[in-house]
Parts: sequence; C-alpha cells; structure tokens
Amino acid sequence: EPCNDLRIFQVVRRWHQLALREAAGGDPNLFKAERKLRKQRQQEIKRSKREYEKERTDVFGFINSKLAGPSTSAESTNNIDLTNSSNKGLNVERFKLGEDIKRTERDVAKLKESLKRQDKGSLSHATLANKLQQTQKYLDKLHKNEKNIVNVQNERQNHKKMAVF
Repeated sequence: EPCNDLRIFQVVRRWHQLALREAAGGDPNLFKAERKLRKQRQQEIKRSKREYEKERTDVFGFINSKLAGPSTSAESTNNIDLTNSSNKGLNVERFKLGEDIKRTERDVAKLKESLKRQDKGSLSHATLANKLQQTQKYLDKLHKNEKNIVNVQNERQNHKKMAVF
C-alpha cells in the first residue's frame, strides 16, 4: 500500500526536529538552534563562493602566471581608482607597493648574481637574462605606480592648503 504525502511530511519534519535538538545541545529553545544552523549554512555558502572565485582561473591565465613570472601578477594599484580612494587607502597601497618594490629588488639582485655565474651564450644565461629583463620592467612599473600615488597625495595636500585661502 502506498504512503500518503502527509505521512512522509510528518517523518521529514520529525527528522528535522531531531536534527535541531541535536544541534541545540540540550537547550530547550529550538529556535536558537535553527537560527544557528541557518547562519552556519549561510556562512558555508559564502565561504564556498569566495573559494570558488579565488580558484576560478582559466587555462590561459594559469599558464601565463606560471610561465611569465612576476610581470603578470595582479597589481593592486591598477584595481584602485586613485582619485576616489581615501588617504588611508592610498597609504596602504603605497606601503604594499613599497614591500613589492623591496621584494622585486631582492629578486633582481639574485638574478644578477645568478647571471654572473652562467656562461654567456648558454641556454640558462639567456633564460636568466630574459627573466631579469622582465623583472626590471615590473620594478619600473611598480616605481611608476608609487610615483602616481605620491603625486595624488601631494595634490590633495596642496588642495587643502589652497582651500584655506
């Protein structure tokens, strides 16, 4: 004999109640447990969306990031509109750029030392020379971005001084 829909609904509801009691941990208020479960579910959904967005790269982007090195990495200053960002945001970006510049300068020094050890005309020498050239271009771009941030900050300071008059 087939089960009617009402009976199935009652069983499912009972399972839900048992799950709530288990989640409540002895607390007689099941509404708190239900809110807690709903909140955990929403947090898990948000977390999974963030992870998906973080991991979402196409094949060509992955290949380019592995082969090209630091020159194709995401630049934080290109993503931020300098004229509309706050002074605090500009200071943070300037600090990040300073750290990137230091790191890139260390990389350039290491590449120069490695290049000196290689024989001219060898494949490894050519590869290191190419990588050094790309790293120096990236360093120049970082310096240019830092200079742009400094210019925007100076313009804001000058505007404040002019606003006094």
